[in-house]
Amino acid sequence: MYLVPELILEASQKANEAQKRFTQLLTKMDKEDWFPPYTNPDLDHATNVGRHSMPDQYLSYLNNQLKECTQPTLTMMRRINREKFLKQMKTYESSSPVEEFTRNSAFIEIHDVVASTLDMTRGVKGGSEALEYIKPLNFEEFEL
Repeated sequence: MYLVPELILEASQKANEAQKRFTQLLTKMDKEDWFPPYTNPDLDHATNVGRHSMPDQYLSYLNNQLKECTQPTLTMMRRINREKFLKQMKTYESSSPVEEFTRNSAFIEIHDVVASTLDMTRGVKGGSEALEYIKPLNFEEFEL
């Protein structure tokens, strides 16, 4: 995943700049509502070190990303939700802040290039076979 910014440096820079502009547009009240001073954000779960463990948080995301990239016809909720999000972006583009739309578009562009990172794996001896091991696990893991 760390390769993605290098693969699509321009989109990564565009997302970074749009994020900066978007946060500058937020009013002081917006920031205080979203990030109350001297408190943690009001989340749907407890904030603690365990919530950031590799097995609980990131491995399911990486595993699902790998499945999605290697099995493009596999039905996955993450893909369905992303398509809903894209439709929502298009529907509300005219009423969304330009900076937010630009940032989200850049993130989607970066996400779409992730599959190309597997081209190198497929190109090395045993790479395609290694990716075949993922196919028997045709279920999507729950992502928090």
